[in-house]
Amino acid sequence: MPYLKQKNKAGTIVKSWQLGRQPILFGRGDDAEAQIDDTQMSRIHFSIQHGDEAHVVHDKGSSNGTFVNGKRIQEQKLDEGDVITAGGTTFTYDYGMSTMLNAAEDQVGGSIQDKLSDMYKNLGNLDDED
Repeated sequence: MPYLKQKNKAGTIVKSWQLGRQPILFGRGDDAEAQIDDTQMSRIHFSIQHGDEAHVVHDKGSSNGTFVNGKRIQEQKLDEGDVITAGGTTFTYDYGMSTMLNAAEDQVGGSIQDKLSDMYKNLGNLDDED
């Protein structure tokens, strides 16, 4: 399942949205399903919707424009790893192994790496009991 991930300047994920067949409006206004705290973004800045077997980003007449991989767009099909910039906010479109890991981590309630570490520690404790 594809995700749009909002990242801060350090590249850390701040928020993420699972993208399905329903369009999602992004912006700083109350009418945006994905509200972003960025005064450089329009109230309704862009949308992402499912098109012909792909997600498509649409600029909604924003003042500062919507950019995909540094190029100003009106409408653009999204590919794995595309970077969307709107106002002062950066998003990444992820579709693939990273999104499967995110879904798995959502299911287990934490990072897979932490869960595996806990499992190995518990296996070590079992050896101590003998």
